[in-house]
Amino acid sequence: SPGTSITGYSNFLSDQYALDVNASFDLMAGKTKHAIEFGLYYQQRVMKSYSASANLGGTQSIWTQMRNLVSNLDNQNLRLDTKNPIFRVNGKDYTYVADPSTPGKGTFYDKTTNTIANILPGPTDTIYYDLKNISQSNFDKQLRKKLGVVDNALINIDEIDPSKLSMSMFSADELLNLSGNAFVNYFGYSYTGQRQTGAVNFNDFWTAKDKDGNFTRPIGAFTPTYIAGYIQDRFDYKDLHFNVGVRVDRYSANTKVLKDPYSLYPVTTLGQVAGTTNYTNGGIHPSNLPSDAVVYVSDNQSTSPSIIGYRTGNTWYDPNGNVVEDPAVLKQYSDGRDPQPLIQTQYKDMKMTDTNYNPNLSFTDYSPQVTVMPRIQFSFPISDVANFYAHYDIYAQRPYPNTIGNATAWDYYQLSASPPTGVLPNANLRSQQTFDYEVGFQQKLSNSSAITITAFYKERKNMVTIVPYLYAYPYSYQTYGNRDFSTTKGSTVMYDLRATNHLKMTLSYTLQFAEGTGSSYASGRGLLNTLITEGLPNLRYVTFLGVDSRHNLVMNADYRFGDGEGPTIAGNKILQNAGANFIVRTRSGEPYTRYTDALAQTVVGGVNGARLPWHFGTDVRVDKDFALKFGKKNKEAIEGVKPKRPNYVKAIV
Repeated sequence: SPGTSITGYSNFLSDQYALDVNASFDLMAGKTKHAIEFGLYYQQRVMKSYSASANLGGTQSIWTQMRNLVSNLDNQNLRLDTKNPIFRVNGKDYTYVADPSTPGKGTFYDKTTNTIANILPGPTDTIYYDLKNISQSNFDKQLRKKLGVVDNALINIDEIDPSKLSMSMFSADELLNLSGNAFVNYFGYSYTGQRQTGAVNFNDFWTAKDKDGNFTRPIGAFTPTYIAGYIQDRFDYKDLHFNVGVRVDRYSANTKVLKDPYSLYPVTTLGQVAGTTNYTNGGIHPSNLPSDAVVYVSDNQSTSPSIIGYRTGNTWYDPNGNVVEDPAVLKQYSDGRDPQPLIQTQYKDMKMTDTNYNPNLSFTDYSPQVTVMPRIQFSFPISDVANFYAHYDIYAQRPYPNTIGNATAWDYYQLSASPPTGVLPNANLRSQQTFDYEVGFQQKLSNSSAITITAFYKERKNMVTIVPYLYAYPYSYQTYGNRDFSTTKGSTVMYDLRATNHLKMTLSYTLQFAEGTGSSYASGRGLLNTLITEGLPNLRYVTFLGVDSRHNLVMNADYRFGDGEGPTIAGNKILQNAGANFIVRTRSGEPYTRYTDALAQTVVGGVNGARLPWHFGTDVRVDKDFALKFGKKNKEAIEGVKPKRPNYVKAIV
């Protein structure tokens, strides 16, 4: 709107390259004909994003950052050079260089000509000091170079013409601003907003530098690949009609992920250390735990930390090997300190922010996921007027390539420095799976009508939701993971009336029950935080899904007159080629969580325990075709020549 300043810039690019090959043929195996179809599919996505913010709110702005980076008296990067005094004698300035071999002796130089001067300052002469730039940022260096001023000149950043400033004056670390909020966010672009060319390795974020020795922090584009192949066979065996096949999907995020999501640094397992300091269990490890169980201690910095627990995957154990629901109970063995994974001795002092950090110690390649999905469908006639059918399918939905599944090196770099306030992305997401079962029965009622009764059951696994990593090292965090599930079961009754006396109609009623642990990947965060507070971080709470509508009725009726049909008025069939279509929908309300009032956090009746009112909707369409005829009339048509078909114009309301 007028008067509003532009505070940021963003750009997003998404390219997709795909190859799709399909083929089919018929094969006779004895007396059975098989219609075989197969295909291959390859997809490569390349996603790039860049955003820059000039004002992050409050004092967090790019101008404040520039004021802090330019060496000046306020930030004490410009200080008096007391080790190099300047003497003003008879109006001329001289410098003094001490003789390191003879204390108390030195040589004076004319500051203008830099020649030796034979002077002896007296008590009436002046001594003063120049400023010295003791800690120069990259921005300060580049700005002074651009302006053509010396290193110790005073600069007021607010007096500079903005056209003389550019993002390239900053180093990557100065814009990423680890100690505060980042002014840039990017992948597939450089930190200055230039589109990347060539391949960028995940590890380059910690190793790549420019000619001045500054880290450039490159982050590659998000390039997930998807490969699929399928084969399908349709054939009849006696009265049975079969459609069987199998599809195999392979998904790879083409990035690196943490070796252990609970630690940014190499951990010690039970098989790598003696249980001597497990004082609770008599100085030995519990016998029921595997050798790859991660050991947890009271304090990593201690020379002999006490073992207070163990973990395998997401399952926690106390010092005696008993499963615990809440890892917070391990604090009773550490005098209230948070449990820490025992970091391997040689890496106890390692930090991701170290200049010599080796990312291969913490990260490994994403393991491509292969999903096999068999499918079978069959039907057979029960009688001349009835048919039975059923199918079983498995579907896989690969992680959608958006921000929740693209964790970059910068995300982990931030996590190493401070606890996150939001939900982190997770590059290690897996495909969601749906198991679909359906049986149905079709019955002819008359020559123009039939009824179909269907029962269905769908089970969804590995659904994406928010998961906590409590007591991850060095900071706990929440991210997205595959641990939600849901089921949908129900039945549909459909009545189908073919065109009879100008009327065609379909009427269906569906009764369904949709339950699960989450309706969407972000729907359960509030409940999750409550469960963490109550000491039940891994409890899965099954409730009605947000899409659960118990009753659903749909009627589609079409009343239509064909050519030459309809009432006659003044000798004209005014409604011929005209009709009206009515779609009437009604369904019961979806569940929602009701609170005592708009600002309260007290739930009334339970999560998704209340229902919205019924929904009603009607779509009406009225249309008529008008014939446009050109050329000779039929009575003037040439014998043996087929008359032209009329053209129609459709009018729709």
